[in-house]
Amino acid sequence: METRAADLFERYHVPAYRYFLRATGSPDIAQDLVQELFLKVLHKLKALKPGREGGWVFRVAHNLVLDYGRTHPATRLVALSDAEEPSVGPMQLLAFGLSEALNLLPKEERELFLLREVAGLSYAELAAICDTKVETVRSRLYQARGHLKTLLGPRLSADENKRRNGDG
Repeated sequence: METRAADLFERYHVPAYRYFLRATGSPDIAQDLVQELFLKVLHKLKALKPGREGGWVFRVAHNLVLDYGRTHPATRLVALSDAEEPSVGPMQLLAFGLSEALNLLPKEERELFLLREVAGLSYAELAAICDTKVETVRSRLYQARGHLKTLLGPRLSADENKRRNGDG
């Protein structure tokens, strides 16, 4: 059992941390949630069926994010327009913009997007976690990507224009 627990930790702690980081915006909170996640994994390890661990681990992670959201005020990142003059390159600004855009998505879209793109879960796994149909998952992800494109489009266009003009 110790080997199985270590294997699950090795496979899922980094994707779980990334998911929690994107969901909360805080490295400290993300680390706390990873620890809480793997405590829950250890307690339920005997009942966990081999081959279905990924979906189960991220269902628990999803529930932890929901619980955190209920018990703590929403963590919001500083808006890019409010940030001081950053001494970072365009990729860091784009990453910051993505984090800001993710915070503007409706909660359901943000959660599905993070579980799909950060955690790498399949549509079927997402449908099981969210207790919905695969078609609904596809639709919400399509909407999330469309919203992100709308939110990030002007920024991407401005960055491209700066590169073309030699400003960036």
